[in-house]
Amino acid sequence: MFPKSITFTSTPSRLQQAIESLPEPKGKGRRTVSKDNALRSKLLQIETEQLRKWKLKPAMLRRIPALARERSNAELQEKVLAVAITSLENMDARVLPEMVSLFWQHEEFRLALNAHCVRQSPSGAGWFSKYYKAFRSEYPPKEIVKQLDASLNLHSLHKHLGMQTSNPLFESICIEFAKGLSASHVSKWIWGDLIAFLQSGYPLEVRQRIFAVTLVEYIGPHVSFELVQGSTELQTLLSIKLLSKHQQTQLPRHIQTLLEQSQILEQLSQWLSPSELVGWRPFLSEIDHILLHRASGWLCVVLDDHVLIWPMSKRENQIAVISFKEFRHRLQSKLRQPIPIALDPAIVRHSIERNEEWSDILSQWLAASSKQC
Repeated sequence: MFPKSITFTSTPSRLQQAIESLPEPKGKGRRTVSKDNALRSKLLQIETEQLRKWKLKPAMLRRIPALARERSNAELQEKVLAVAITSLENMDARVLPEMVSLFWQHEEFRLALNAHCVRQSPSGAGWFSKYYKAFRSEYPPKEIVKQLDASLNLHSLHKHLGMQTSNPLFESICIEFAKGLSASHVSKWIWGDLIAFLQSGYPLEVRQRIFAVTLVEYIGPHVSFELVQGSTELQTLLSIKLLSKHQQTQLPRHIQTLLEQSQILEQLSQWLSPSELVGWRPFLSEIDHILLHRASGWLCVVLDDHVLIWPMSKRENQIAVISFKEFRHRLQSKLRQPIPIALDPAIVRHSIERNEEWSDILSQWLAASSKQC
């Protein structure tokens, strides 16, 4: 048979000769340095007080907004701010609004900006030309909102202002604009605009507020989970995950229940087929959480006092029911291991064949078990 190890002694001599005959490269190796990185390094090497005496040329100022967006670099922010204040008069119509959006919260920058605008009023069709006087106030976003048309829809605010939703100034304007909105404002939106807004890049706290208002407005106490499952619109709405657990507790109880059931069903649908999901519907309100152990092929569904070990393999046909206490002490820590786990038959309280009747059999067993307790 073949030997346990094979050692090759031949070498590609012609290839080696060709490589050795190549001429030495001339000159220095090419190095590419980003112009933004070069400017960053230069600014960080110079004292801030010295930078306050600088006035950058327009071509160089076009690189400043990219550096100003590095909000986590406090030293760089300080130096870019110093350069921006002294170079306002050299900023073109694109750079100036960008810098205003990034540094409007700095009082020193606003004072310099207002002095510049007195000497040279902004021109053009952008938002800054229309609202530059708002930066004379103590809180510019509030002043800008006062000047907006009362009939303006929140979901089109970014288009109206011509701003990106990630713009820091826009985020503050949006939050201020949303403070005065009621459910009647949202009720005028078409469904597509509402869903697009909730899934957009608008500030999270604004989307959370509109989402909560929408849930209360559209989902009354009479709306059952069966009705939700028959409505594509309500399913889409309830599947959106925007609220924290604490925020969900502030909603009416019936909405909390529908949200929990919809999210559990969506989670189950990641691993189960539509036909398998049917049997789970009676237990949606009782499911606490779901754990997956891929190595064992288990879906561990935690109910009140019991855990169902659902085999995802078609070859296994038995659903095991164990107590939550046994699960916590004997299995839960093992789920972190990336190797298959052997289920000890001694801790299995009940075993159900996975067929069309498994859901009814489980319901009967849980009812009998609760009576015994």
